[in-house]
Amino acid sequence: KKVIPVQCMKEDKNVLFGFMADTVKKAIEKVRISKKEKIKAGFTFSFPVKQKSICCGYLLKWTKGFRAKGVKGHNLVDLMNEALQKKGLKNISVNALVNDTVGTLVAQSYKDKNSTMGIILGTGNNACYREVSRNVRTMNKQGHDKKHMIINIEWGHFDKVNRNIYDKKL
Repeated sequence: KKVIPVQCMKEDKNVLFGFMADTVKKAIEKVRISKKEKIKAGFTFSFPVKQKSICCGYLLKWTKGFRAKGVKGHNLVDLMNEALQKKGLKNISVNALVNDTVGTLVAQSYKDKNSTMGIILGTGNNACYREVSRNVRTMNKQGHDKKHMIINIEWGHFDKVNRNIYDKKL
């Protein structure tokens, strides 16, 4: 865990992604992973993204005080992979872009394989859960052979409902 300095949040893509790549490099060095070992990584990105595939997503807008220039309109996975390359981490490749709820669920599932839900309650809030694939009616199942998948609820954007007196008091 590492707090991103405010200056990195406000500079440009090279400063922000460079900081993140430096953080990865320090973590890899700390646990003494060989630079010869190939590592496929997931990249948790906690901002509104238009995701085109598991390894392609574009920032829609910055939130939470971030405003680094040069990120919108670029594939976030490419930006992170480029930053890792510049820091000499040629053995690491980001091959999955996930939001924070999915990252939370995946991280917890290493500790407890029965974990079925990830929840974020912070500057924003959201949840995801593990679902049986055959129950997902909106997806093209052609070529999909997995029994389960993760559903990102995005309940933090559920703000189009009329508020009642309790909502207003809260």
